[in-house]
Amino acid sequence: MANFWKTEFIVPFGAIPHIDGALEDFFKEMSWYAVLPDNQREVKIESDEPWRLEAITADKPDIAHLKTLLDMLALAYGFDVPDVQLVLEEERDWIAENLEQFPPIEADDFYIYGSHIPDKIPQGKIGIKMDASTAFGTGQHATTKSCLLALSWLKKQKIEVKQALDMGAGSGILSFAMAKLWDCDIWAVDIDEGALSVIERYATENQVENKITALLGNGYHTQAIKQSESFDCIAANILANPLIDMAPMMVDKLKSKGYVVLSGFLTADWQRVQKAHEDCGLNAISHYIEEDWVALIMQKN
Repeated sequence: MANFWKTEFIVPFGAIPHIDGALEDFFKEMSWYAVLPDNQREVKIESDEPWRLEAITADKPDIAHLKTLLDMLALAYGFDVPDVQLVLEEERDWIAENLEQFPPIEADDFYIYGSHIPDKIPQGKIGIKMDASTAFGTGQHATTKSCLLALSWLKKQKIEVKQALDMGAGSGILSFAMAKLWDCDIWAVDIDEGALSVIERYATENQVENKITALLGNGYHTQAIKQSESFDCIAANILANPLIDMAPMMVDKLKSKGYVVLSGFLTADWQRVQKAHEDCGLNAISHYIEEDWVALIMQKN
């Protein structure tokens, strides 16, 4: 069974460009992952947010040399010297174990599955292919699942959607869900440039690329959104405070009698999120709770 070496360490997000450049000859393959869970992350990635580097090599790397480079970079760019972890792994066992952690997920009408699962969608289900390691929102987190349940509920109410917005789209999973439920056009907005490539990739995987427009931008300040007409449905799986701050701009972009699905907040924040949107002219009509996370469905007067 083949073995490989896995090197890991954690640094602030702002240090990544400096480390990438310095280590590109040291490691041929490097991957970066957010350390914090989705519900603890800000909409905009802060420079001090912790991110983890993972590098895989066939041969044992020179850790003493690596630590010397990191000491120099930390001194030059003002971050703490990271603790480097080196582990010898068994390749096949590690891959199998990792994939077993992500079985398919069913959320009412939806069947979310990774590329390691055969494309055999259960009868009566809407399949969405999405690997669990991609961007933010892959069906694994309770907020994403609750949003999918809320969208399914709207479809069952025979709501008609022709133009929808996925604000803070992350992986684009809610965009794909809306496109498949209503065969409508979706604008998927995210502040993270990396998310756009994920959205475009999986829009093609899910055969909805002609329905999805991925946009890089800062919420409703995104130029294309500012100039757009209003939307029949808006999904925003973000966090409580950004949702509250965005409420007036969101309502301005929602058609009369249009619907929003708000998520990314705990039951403890439910009342203040709902009130902020009620103050802007929305009415709460339903909700879903998954593991203390809320998806709130509201309608514009």
